[in-house]
Amino acid sequence: HAAREAARFAAVEGDPTGAVETARTSTGLDRDRLRVEVLVDGGRVAARLRYRSTIVVPLLRLARDEVGLSASVTMLDESSLGSG
Repeated sequence: HAAREAARFAAVEGDPTGAVETARTSTGLDRDRLRVEVLVDGGRVAARLRYRSTIVVPLLRLARDEVGLSASVTMLDESSLGSG
């Protein structure tokens, strides 16, 4: 979800920095564990997210190793298109 939000913001607004913040605020994930990268190239924008999540086993009250999760979305850069 956060990757799509970031890509859409960058595609429409043409603001990669704002897109990073949009990704961070559109989720309840720990901001310290979330890495967001927004790229603009050749009429496309791409948002790539990486998150380090700890595996927790509630019955054993055990926190295990971390697992890396990632998502990416690429969209047409609409920010430079004419408005009519």
